[in-house]
Amino acid sequence: MAIRLKDNDASPMISINTTPLIDVMLVLLIMLIITIPVELHSINMDTPDNATVSPSSTEQIVTIVINATNQFEIDHVVLSQDELDRRLLALSKSPTQPEIHITPNSNAQFNSLAHLLATAQNLKLTKIGIDDGSE
Repeated sequence: MAIRLKDNDASPMISINTTPLIDVMLVLLIMLIITIPVELHSINMDTPDNATVSPSSTEQIVTIVINATNQFEIDHVVLSQDELDRRLLALSKSPTQPEIHITPNSNAQFNSLAHLLATAQNLKLTKIGIDDGSE
């Protein structure tokens, strides 16, 4: 029992329309391409835990001013670089770490601020803030 097909059969071929399927797949692919870089370029940060932080009004606050001539001042006393390093070393060894507020003059060189921050980082001082003097 053989089946014969005519070469000039005029009946249409029945098939599934795949255009909507391809459109949906392209939309999903574009959404995937857009969302993947957001997850890959995340930055891990150590944020403080709110439960362990208790504000204390008795914390010691040390204000270091970098004046226009790149000299360091603590309590309106001008310090040399060595004196500042010794003072920061003493602060790092205190039982409770003080808050350090740095107020650089707008004409001060960045190297002075960078050296101060590097010294504080080497001494493991973490409570440091930079004040722009706008308050």
